[in-house]
Amino acid sequence: MFKRLLGIVILLVGVLGLLISIGGTIVSRAVIDQLGATLETTLTLAYDSLDAVDDTLHLTQTSVEQAGASLDTLAETAVNVSTTMNDTQPLLDKVTESATQQIPDSIEAIQLALPDVAEAAGAIDDTIRVLDSFELDRQVFGIPIQFDLGIDYQPTAPLDATVLTLGASLDGVPEDLRSLESDLLRTSANLALIGSNIETIAGDLDSISQTVDGINPLLDQYIDIVAQTQELIAQAQADLGDQLGLLQLAVTALFVWLGLNQIVPLYIGWTLMSGDDIDEEESKEEADEPAETTAGDDYDSSDEQEMKDEADTEADES
Repeated sequence: MFKRLLGIVILLVGVLGLLISIGGTIVSRAVIDQLGATLETTLTLAYDSLDAVDDTLHLTQTSVEQAGASLDTLAETAVNVSTTMNDTQPLLDKVTESATQQIPDSIEAIQLALPDVAEAAGAIDDTIRVLDSFELDRQVFGIPIQFDLGIDYQPTAPLDATVLTLGASLDGVPEDLRSLESDLLRTSANLALIGSNIETIAGDLDSISQTVDGINPLLDQYIDIVAQTQELIAQAQADLGDQLGLLQLAVTALFVWLGLNQIVPLYIGWTLMSGDDIDEEESKEEADEPAETTAGDDYDSSDEQEMKDEADTEADES
């Protein structure tokens, strides 16, 4: 009874191992197929992402090139503006000197001379009026003679008054021009400072432009890395099917080996459960062994007798 129970247990273990082998083969192949699909999707997503990264890098490279060109233009413009301001400062200094010193002095000189000019203008005005009023209207020997100088002088204001009015309009102008000197000098100094600052900005822009120009080689390296990575992903996708097939084959072989190993437990369990007495079979085999040994001994005795007879025959002949 104990042997039957033990046989049932061993048989169940063998059957369970066989079921595990069959189920493991089926499940492992399904899991490997699912893993392959997941890896394929992941690799495709990675490849597409690298495509987007590659496009972004090329767009960035174009933007960097445009930014570099703009910085070069801006730096050149800043240099030109700085040069223009530096060249404008001497001109502004000369204008300041003329506007605040020479012109006011000239205006004051004109103002001083205007009274004499007005007096001369009054004399000229009187003379012209006299000439305008000159007219000859007489009869000579009964012949009427009319003659004038043809001058028509009808000014709205006397000439001397006009000159004095002009002089009065210049009052305060020299002082106003001289008051501009501090503002013009400050403007000149500001132009010099602005020119220096713009020149510094031009140098900074040139440095930034050189830094930006150094970005493109780095972007080229990144683009090459992305391209190489895409090639590796494509190669992995191409080899994925074969590798998964080999993995399935290896796992299947493992579970088949596991299933074959269940033959012995199945046989032993079936033998014990069917009631066959292994010990009796072994005893029977042991009982058969002495008979075989006796037969062997008889065979050996007959051989010895034959050898002895042969030896006696050879002795008689000699």
